[in-house]
Order: sequence, then structure tokens, then C-alpha cells
Amino acid sequence: MAYAQAYDHLGKITAGGVNGHDLMLRLTPDTGVSFYAGAVCSLKTNGKVQLGAAGVTSLILLAENGTADLDVDGGDDWNVVTASNTQMGFYPLSGRCEYKTTEFVDGTYNPGSLLVPATAGNAGKLTAQSGELGDTGACGVVTKGKFTDAISGQSVVQFLGVYFPGHTHAATT
Repeated sequence: MAYAQAYDHLGKITAGGVNGHDLMLRLTPDTGVSFYAGAVCSLKTNGKVQLGAAGVTSLILLAENGTADLDVDGGDDWNVVTASNTQMGFYPLSGRCEYKTTEFVDGTYNPGSLLVPATAGNAGKLTAQSGELGDTGACGVVTKGKFTDAISGQSVVQFLGVYFPGHTHAATT
């Protein structure tokens, strides 16, 4: 795993180009995983990407494109992307950028609220944090609550990607 672009402590580019695509990691989705662009993902112990969080200490990734998205297949047809052993782009939610996403669980998103990866049937989406931060970890801070994007016309949540790993509290007596 390597970043396509790097910066020094003053924010000057030391490697890579100047567009947003160079800010992403290029990783391989795990066999059989299906997701759309913008899905919340993480790395498994085998180094491949899975849908949702692998655990409370996972670095959360946003998929730049998805294995289930349609794409041109080399001819003139639109087909589902086949990502078997193919690297795809993922943005690490580690405090670098502000994002807008359509991939969130319906609810209230106020500025300053923490975001965590959703679980179970909502895996691949973000949700507002509940419980103590240490129990869940967090991957975003809402900067602008849920609103309708002027360009896409879709409901989105705007947030700053962060990396606050969670941990399990020791039992107290």
C-alpha cells in the first residue's frame, strides 16, 4: 500500500501530481465484495478491501469507484466493474479532506457530530456516532449537516475525514 502523492510538513507536494486522484490509495477489493462508489470500506488482515469496518481500530476508506458500478467494458457496453485482483482508488479518512457523501443512514447530522461506519444491513454507509468515542472509533466530523447538493440534487452529508481509532474499555470493579 502506497500513497500516490506525498506532502512535506508545509503542505508542499513532494511526490505525485496535483489532482485529487493522486490523494487516494490504490488497493485491491477482496474476492466477492460488492459495493458502489462512496462506500465505506476498510482493510482486512489479508491486505484487501472489505465493505464496512474490520474493527474499531480500522482506518476507514471511501471508495472512489465501486465493484458494483457500471463502466465501459472495453467495447461499447456498460457492465458491472469486475475488480478481481484489480486495484481501485480509495480515499483514507485520515484528516486530509472534506467530503460529501450520499452513503449515510437516514438520521440527524449536526455540525460537530462524529461519524462512524454503520453495521449490519447498513454496512458501507456512515452513521452518527452513539455511545462513547472509545467504544466505537470515528471516521468523520460533520461540517455541514444533511442537505440537498446543488449540483447533483441528491441528499448529502458534508464532513471532514478523521481517524479516531476506538478501543475496548477494560472492565471496572
